[in-house]
Amino acid sequence: MSRIASIAATLALTAEAGYRWDGCPTDFKPMEGPLDMDRYAGKWYEIARDKWYLFEIFQMCGNYEYSTKEDGSYQVVYNRWTPQGDWSDSRADVSPSKNVDGAAICVDFDQAPDYADIPTYQVVDTDYETYSIIYQCDDKQWWGTYDSVWILSRERSMDDVKLGQLVATVAERIPSYGFFQNHLMTPQPDSCEDAPEEDIDEKLMDVDQNN
Repeated sequence: MSRIASIAATLALTAEAGYRWDGCPTDFKPMEGPLDMDRYAGKWYEIARDKWYLFEIFQMCGNYEYSTKEDGSYQVVYNRWTPQGDWSDSRADVSPSKNVDGAAICVDFDQAPDYADIPTYQVVDTDYETYSIIYQCDDKQWWGTYDSVWILSRERSMDDVKLGQLVATVAERIPSYGFFQNHLMTPQPDSCEDAPEEDIDEKLMDVDQNN
């Protein structure tokens, strides 16, 4: 039995779904912060994500480019291929969270006027060089609570041994999250190399001009 299959068999008996009725988990163990944004900057490829995350349904080739703006603050461009058959990008400002301890960042895609409305993403674990695990829990919806996990890599692929280690980290740090019930592997085929990387500087410039 492979490492991933073994972990799956163990977790399947105890994990819950991404939708929750009892608020964000109290057993979450975040990475100690703050996050070193200078080391975290650069490109990250999405390896796995939550299949219930509506913003990313049917998308593939997802990648995130973090960089520093001229004023010293940070920004990110999220690139992905959409079912319409073309590339799309979303741009946002990034800042350390004022509401959450640990390695947490706020990613403002909508230029929210109220800081409390900006989604907070917590870095569960990263070595800055090869992998990152991201967690988000939203308990502000009237219908309940929703949480998501992303596994990112500096490369477009990740071997099964490393992925198994990161899944085990998710189980340790977020015991009540059901990775194998909720995850979806993000397709990163060879065609993803056709992403319009030459336009990345122009997109990042747009973020600056909009602030």
